[in-house]
Amino acid sequence: MSALLRLICVCLIILSATNAFACGHLKKSEPRAGQALTQSPTAVTIWFSEDMDEKKSWIKVKDASGGQINDKSFSQNQTAMTTKLPTLPAGTYKVTWQMTAKDCGHVSKGNFMFDVR
Repeated sequence: MSALLRLICVCLIILSATNAFACGHLKKSEPRAGQALTQSPTAVTIWFSEDMDEKKSWIKVKDASGGQINDKSFSQNQTAMTTKLPTLPAGTYKVTWQMTAKDCGHVSKGNFMFDVR
């Protein structure tokens, strides 16, 4: 393989890796991933690294049996989503989210769990 072709391959790999991190990603959450709480939170808020498309982004909170327990509506500002919760009994809860970046349309998805004891 010629030196020029190798250089082009390396540049393409670097550029593709850079683009993968260019769009929005989860910065933090409240409650935090894996957090064990002694009382029920009143809401879940997640923050992202950049502005989101509010029509294509969502958050869901489910109990151990898979039932959605959060208010199906949620509030958003440019970089955060908040959903209200009822009083939660002791248990493990899973937060699932999708964020669509406003500027590039890139979709990021993820989930995390927290416990109420």
